[in-house]
Amino acid sequence: MITADDFRQVSDERLDDCRALLAAGRYDAAMYLSGYVLEAALKACICDTLGWEGFEEHGDDRPALFRPLRVHDLKMLLLYSGREAYVLSYLETQWNNVKDWTPEIRYEPGGSASRRQVEQQLADIERVRRAL
Repeated sequence: MITADDFRQVSDERLDDCRALLAAGRYDAAMYLSGYVLEAALKACICDTLGWEGFEEHGDDRPALFRPLRVHDLKMLLLYSGREAYVLSYLETQWNNVKDWTPEIRYEPGGSASRRQVEQQLADIERVRRAL
């Protein structure tokens, strides 16, 4: 089982990784990894909202229950988090800046992200993450 605390730890660790990549000038990699910071935080929030200890892994007896949440779609995860109304009311600008992240950006050519873009992405993700 991946627990809510596991998701929070992963979120913290990926944020540290993003900062290290940013400092090293690896902007595309930092941008790619940044979405996982928010994804993990949203999954922890879903667990908290639904009173779940965590997400069952392979071999669980309720696979259909968890399947819709095993995605990288930040918009869908926010919906299930129970915090959508709050985030959209108070952090609409920040959310709009990060909501369209997709792991498919890993295929974009090098040089697609700038230092400024990554810094803004991380700042927006941190604000949304704190609101969860």
